[in-house]
Formats: sequence, C-alpha cells, structure tokens
Amino acid sequence: MSAPPTPKDVGAMYDALTDLLSQALGDNIHAGYWQDAQDTSNVAQAADRLTGLVGQRLRTGAGQHVLDVGCGSGRPAVRIAAASGSRVTGITVSGHQLSLARARPEASAPDGMLEFRQADAMRLPFPDASFDAAYAIESLLHMSDQRTALAHLARVLRPGGRLVVADLCLSTVPHGADADDVAAASQVFQVSSIASPDEYRTLLEEAGFKVEEFSDIAPHVRRTYAVVARTMCQAGESIGGELAVQLDGAAASVERFGTLDCIGYALVTAVRP
Repeated sequence: MSAPPTPKDVGAMYDALTDLLSQALGDNIHAGYWQDAQDTSNVAQAADRLTGLVGQRLRTGAGQHVLDVGCGSGRPAVRIAAASGSRVTGITVSGHQLSLARARPEASAPDGMLEFRQADAMRLPFPDASFDAAYAIESLLHMSDQRTALAHLARVLRPGGRLVVADLCLSTVPHGADADDVAAASQVFQVSSIASPDEYRTLLEEAGFKVEEFSDIAPHVRRTYAVVARTMCQAGESIGGELAVQLDGAAASVERFGTLDCIGYALVTAVRP
C-alpha cells in the first residue's frame, strides 16, 4: 500500500489538473447535482446547484465570516458570499488555484468580502473561534489526518457554528474489481481515504460536533464522473503521445468509478455546540 498523499502532493495534482477540471466542470472543480434523470441542466449549472445546497445549510448572513476549506479557483466562495452577504475566506494547498482565485474581480473588490490564502486544513493558521461557519467540498478525502483537520475546524468555529461537508463516502466496502477501481481513481486524484457514513459521524463527534443531517446524494451526482472522463479523453486526443495514453487510462478509471454502487456522496451538516 502506498503512503497517503501529503498536502504537497495534493497541491501538485491540482496545479496540474485544475484547468482540465475547470474545463469539464464549469469552473467549480466539484461535482454537480441533478434533480432527477429528466434534469437537463449542464454540468456548470448542476455544480452551482451543489454549491447552493451547501450555502443554504450554512445559514449565514451579513457580518458573518465563513471558511471555505479547499476553495478551488474560488467560484463557490464567490457565489456563497454573494448569496448570503457573508465574508468568505478560502484556503487551498494549490498555488495555481490560489492565483486563479485571487485573479477573480470579486477578490479585489474594496468591500473585503473575499480573501484567499494558501493553507493546510490540518494546520489551520487562524485563531480560535474566528469563524461563524465553514464548509468543505471534496477536500477532506485528500487529507491523511481527517481527525486533526476536523479538530482544527471545531477550534476555529465559534459556538453554534455550522460545518457543511460535501464529499465522497463509501456506502459499502469495495471488494475485488471494485476495490481496484477505487484505488485507481484515488491514485489519479490523490485521495487519501474515503470514509463510510459511520466513520464520518464518529470523526465529527470525536471532534466535538453534533451531526444534524447526513444524506447520501450519490444518485444526484453520478453524471459528473462521465463528464470528467469525457473531457480527459478529449484532452488526450488533442495532446497525443504518451500523455494521451495516460489520460485515456485515467479517464477509464474515473468513468468506472462513477458506476460503482459502493461509492456514495455525503452531504453533511454538523454544529459546534
């Protein structure tokens, strides 16, 4: 078994893949949410919808401060700040993502509603009780020590602060070929581990959170994997050579991953008492 990825490994992966993922996912760099099989939303609209579901659960408003753990290129932070009137600080381990986020016009607006920093969630550089809410969209799965990351989040949240997590989960333990597919996709995207619902609840409770909601919304997000796989194949066709072969192999792993029944997608709301 290989060693879990370090923050440096995850940052390097996103430095390399952020532009491709943005091309696939419409600048969100996270999964989309489709209402049902008849929903004709494109992937950018669906990804914005998932951001909206996270933002609604934060229940923040004007004058409050929100932490975005794994902010990508900044689009979710922009949308949540605009919708809620809250100030949002986003962190990422990717230097390229940080540059993209800071280049957004909203990031330099004089109202100071947005700030982006390069930081590791397992070593949050913020004072105790400095945020009213926090959210982590597809970032905890990269962390080799999720327990420490959640403890830091509990530390920096004020009493009553809400944490919303949107991330992969394991609905069942994968075996055989399914386990191989999970391992292959995890290697492509520097995934440290994917927790089960019970493990998520335990980690959150050990960190001092009270879990208010835990929903597995996997049927609503599965289209995302096929979109990403298709974009990777198209990128490979335009590049050619050995890199094209690598992208084709990675795309096949991602597409298979999206069909696995053992892969869920957790939408979790927890509160710091």
